[in-house]
Amino acid sequence: MTQLTCSLIFIHLLLLLPDARSQQYFQHRFSLPGEAFLVNAVKQLQGGQLAVGGQVISAATGQKQAALLLLSENGTLIWGRRFGTATDSTSITALDAAPDGQILAVVQAESVAGKSGISKIDLNGIPLWSRFFTNSSPAIRSVHRTAGGYILSGNNNAAGLVIKTDSDGLAIWSTQITAPATSIRLHQTWEDLQGNIYGVGQLVQNGYSDGIVLKLSASGGVDWSRRFGTNDDDALFFLTLSSDQNLLAGGHSYGVDNYNKGWLLKIDGQGTILWSRTYGEPGMNSGIRSLQAYPGGAVFSISEDGNVPTLGAGLARVNTEGDLLWIKNHSQPGAIGLNPQLTLLKNNDLLLAATLQTGSGKGCLLLRANDKGDTPPCCLGSFNLQVADMPTPASVFVPTAGPGVAMSVSAWASAGMALQTAVLCSAPNLDFTISDSTLCPGECIDFEITDPTSGTNYSWTFPGGVIAPGVPGRVCFPNLTDSLKITLTANACAYTQHQQTVRAESSKDKIPTAFTPNGDGINDLFFPELFCPAPVYHLAIFNRWGMLVFESAEPNAGWDGTVDGREAPSDVYVWVLETQSVEGTIRKKGDVTLLR
Repeated sequence: MTQLTCSLIFIHLLLLLPDARSQQYFQHRFSLPGEAFLVNAVKQLQGGQLAVGGQVISAATGQKQAALLLLSENGTLIWGRRFGTATDSTSITALDAAPDGQILAVVQAESVAGKSGISKIDLNGIPLWSRFFTNSSPAIRSVHRTAGGYILSGNNNAAGLVIKTDSDGLAIWSTQITAPATSIRLHQTWEDLQGNIYGVGQLVQNGYSDGIVLKLSASGGVDWSRRFGTNDDDALFFLTLSSDQNLLAGGHSYGVDNYNKGWLLKIDGQGTILWSRTYGEPGMNSGIRSLQAYPGGAVFSISEDGNVPTLGAGLARVNTEGDLLWIKNHSQPGAIGLNPQLTLLKNNDLLLAATLQTGSGKGCLLLRANDKGDTPPCCLGSFNLQVADMPTPASVFVPTAGPGVAMSVSAWASAGMALQTAVLCSAPNLDFTISDSTLCPGECIDFEITDPTSGTNYSWTFPGGVIAPGVPGRVCFPNLTDSLKITLTANACAYTQHQQTVRAESSKDKIPTAFTPNGDGINDLFFPELFCPAPVYHLAIFNRWGMLVFESAEPNAGWDGTVDGREAPSDVYVWVLETQSVEGTIRKKGDVTLLR
């Protein structure tokens, strides 16, 4: 367990570093006229830039070329480049951040010869070096940066493949992992501070696929191996550390109701299952597409299988027990997200990239979200995934580790491409006017948005208000007792709200603090000036000894400063006012100075 703890500390120190930058959230779409852009990977570089990898496909010729975008932290496109030749069909399938700020890309090719490997690319989009297999069998599926280089994982025909390289991509060792009468494919590996390597993948036997987790020594030998599955199509693609120092693997399982579901499996450092849960909807084939540790649990992306999904690009967060805290979904009318890829930014913001299918074709969706999965000033839609415990049989299997295969130096050309950028998240106009800001009980006010943004869904909140029949935009307040806030919300999003305050009538009541009953016609009488009418009214005035000197039930009748026809002396007098309206009885008390 010591080794697992050390690696957890190493990773989460990165997650918890303070970030003095202002947070800038966005949703952007990048597209190429006449070409489809398919997204496979996203990563933040050491300098903060954002890299997106995938493939562009020409609608006219069908040519497929690897594509790479470099963007600033706020989502501004710096450049886009394509890689490959006219005879190769290439794709970038995984990315990592090189320690010197450059980009490390995993490359797949579909040419006649067939190639797979890695390439280091500088911040101008120029390959610095490339290492490829020389035949069509081996395939690299992931790359993980270590203290001194990289760990690559994939497969060579029926054997799992792990390669450890130095910082220049030169192999230190290469291991193939096999088991009798099976086919093994490794999808992701990483190395802890002691040099131990953990990996996940799938094992196929007798037509069924199970998820597997391996622990390898620093030299590539197998320390232990575990097999998990339901005797159906199960696979594990991702592995990370949960915040409680255990391993968390993600993938999909077909063994629940004959539909693929997203699958999370939590095990301890020796491969013992702590819990196993699925995430999905009945009748929907879906799977986890990426998985990242997150403070208090983990985050993952999820989408449906196939090209016509309804879920779109899902982004979800769970706690350490796998309970779903929230799920957000980028599936707006006319735009569906496919194959969402997720990475964590330096301040625990979330970066998601996906293929965005619209009526005009497929482009690259890139969004930066907060810890609620939203991109202020916009909120993503929610989705209700069903979470279920999944009984998962586990077994020990004994693979064999043998010599792997070598890669060789290869050339890889690149060229620029001109992308179009569209901003998908803009703050709508929220300015509105109200016909009055101070009301009496039973009165009404009119609301009006000054310049509504086209396509925005607005809604109002007015506590205690009743919409006036047949008069849109007019609300009445029959029982107004206190000040309240009128709230305008756009697109049901908490980040797009504007409020104005409506005050109750008492705020405009005027009660003098002094009067001068000298007969000059100015301030000769004392009486409260009430903003709203009061059906029941009683004013009483007392001298300093508590003797009643004046009372009235008429709102406009005031005290002239006399008692029984004689002038009262200059002094401070106490008044008590009781009124009654639809709100009930209200009693107020104060004092007034008589000056002569």
